[in-house]
Order: sequence, then C-alpha cells, then structure tokens
Amino acid sequence: MNQDNMKCSNIILCPIVLTVILPICGCNQSNANQAANEADTVSVSVTDDSYKLDFSEYGFVLNAPCEMKDVSAQASGDFLLNYGGVTDGNDPSRMTAYQLIVTLLPVGYKDIPKDELASKIDILIKSRMSSMKNVKPINFGYEGYKGYVGESTHNGMGQKGVIFSKENYIIALTVITNNDLNAKFNKFTNGFKAVSITTKTTKKVSATKKTAQRLAFGYSVEAPCGLKQYSSQDVDYSYSGAINPDNQDIAVVYKIQASQLPMALSNMQSSDKNQIKSNLINYLKSKGRYSICQVNVKNVFAYKTDYEESGFQFKECMILTDNHVIELMVFSKQGVPNKHFMEFVNSLNRL
Repeated sequence: MNQDNMKCSNIILCPIVLTVILPICGCNQSNANQAANEADTVSVSVTDDSYKLDFSEYGFVLNAPCEMKDVSAQASGDFLLNYGGVTDGNDPSRMTAYQLIVTLLPVGYKDIPKDELASKIDILIKSRMSSMKNVKPINFGYEGYKGYVGESTHNGMGQKGVIFSKENYIIALTVITNNDLNAKFNKFTNGFKAVSITTKTTKKVSATKKTAQRLAFGYSVEAPCGLKQYSSQDVDYSYSGAINPDNQDIAVVYKIQASQLPMALSNMQSSDKNQIKSNLINYLKSKGRYSICQVNVKNVFAYKTDYEESGFQFKECMILTDNHVIELMVFSKQGVPNKHFMEFVNSLNRL
C-alpha cells in the first residue's frame, strides 16, 4: 500500500551513486552543429572546444568537452538532472565519460536549524562518497562550496568524482577514463560556473503535453511529465514524475504503483477474495470519504478518494483487477484539478 507517497517523488532525492555512464553517443566537433540544433530539455551552445549547458534555473552553467544528454531514463534514482556524454567512444584507450547529477536536499532538511544544517549536509555528502577512495574535503570553485572529491575504478577504468552542496542542491561531477584522468577532471570541473538563478518558462512542463508511457506490469498511461520507475519495498512496481519538480510549492507529482496478486482473483477462494477487498476498503476508509471511479480498464472495483498529507493535496484512484492492485495518484500543495486527475486515470490502458 502507499506507505510513503513522497519517497519516490521527484521532490525527495534518492542516494547518488557515481557509476559509469550508460552507453550514449560519442561526441566530436564534426557533429557540433547538430548538437546545437537539437531540442533537448537544456539550452546548449557550442564553442571551439566545448559545449555550454545552461542550467541557470539551478544557478549554474557547465562548459563540457562534448555534447551531454539527459540519461536519467537509463538509471534509477530521484534526480533533478542526470546528464552524460562520451568522447572517443570508438577508442577504448582514449574513451572518456562525463556525468553531471543534481538532486535536491531531502525535504526534511528545511526544518534543521542553520547551525546544524552544514554538519548534516557534510554527513550526507560523505555517505555518498563511501564507494570512493582517497576522499578529501574541498572548497569547490571560487564560491567555496563545501564538498568532497574522491577516486575509484569501474570495470578497469579510472574514475574521479566530486560532490558538493550549492543552496538546496547536491551536485556531482564525474569523469571516467584511463587517458589523462586528472587533467580531464580538472578541465571538466573548472567548466562549472555559478550564475544567478533564473526561471526558465521553457523548462516548465505544460499540463496539456502528454506522452503515453509503457509500464512493466502490462499497462500504459499518459502523463504530462516523464514517469521513472523506482524500487519499493511496499509494492511490486512504482513510477513517479513531476511538473516543476525543483519547486515544492508549485510541483505537481504524478505517481502510479501496482502490486501483483499472488494468484488470479478469479481463482481464489471466496474468503481470500473477501479479505483482499476488505483490506483495500479499509485503506480507503482511513483516508476519509471515497466513491466509485469510472475507469477504462476491466476491473473488479475502482474507487477514488482525496485527502491531505504532509502539506500536499492528494487525489487517488485504487483499482482492483483480476491480477493487480493499481493505484494512481496526483498531488500538489496547491491542489489538483479533478479534470487533470481523471485524465490521468482514464489514460490507463492494458497493453
């Protein structure tokens, strides 16, 4: 059941793991014009020897040695940003992988007194460097952001990474190569420049732009944001994503999770069927009022409810099918229009 709705949302981060970047295209100057014209989610400009990625909504820009693309769909984790790029991908002796990861500080940190916050952040960053060797504290950049730098190996390749805090963000920069690692790491990290935070309207996802997304338990759903799969101890499948995930006050989180029944409901004994139904109804009762929900998938029953939790306004639909218990949720601090919620619910279809 939904034990912690916020745990898998984009608002609360999961631990960073500095690993080798998953396979992506190599980068060179011959495709510079193509890279500059690609309509990715980040503004990119190309100079003679670097690509400038504009993340001013997070308060920085990054001059990278190659085109870097959003690779968040290829890895688990609750990232705000996860970008990677590769140079000399066809030459193992020179191949170099670059990665940028940005996450939010855990939401609970906003309640920590200022005199304790720095220590808490320090402990958090050190815990995320636990797999690295030669870990040393640093003051990153001219601004002196507090963090740690460390080294490791991955599949026989040298790896060097830095993690530091900037305002409400944890930022990680990593380079993996067996070719002049230190020089490439220094150049990559020196490309990080702090700028004034600006709001980019192009980064906000319109609630009218929806994409159908396949789910691993045999269904598809449409949402106005990307849904990433996360591991969960409470359910078999969990997906979530958010509009404006970097701002809790205006973020709208979309979540769907499902649990596989131990056997088809139609093949169960009556007592087992009734127990499952009773457990689900009791959960709905615990949230307050609930009512029948009309959905587009074959079901035993479907109910919807709305409630407030941790300062967020939730709308939830619970569907019992012959093989699954499926929950669809949309929540926001500012409330969720019923129209948007029902569009999400009614987009659920069997593959």
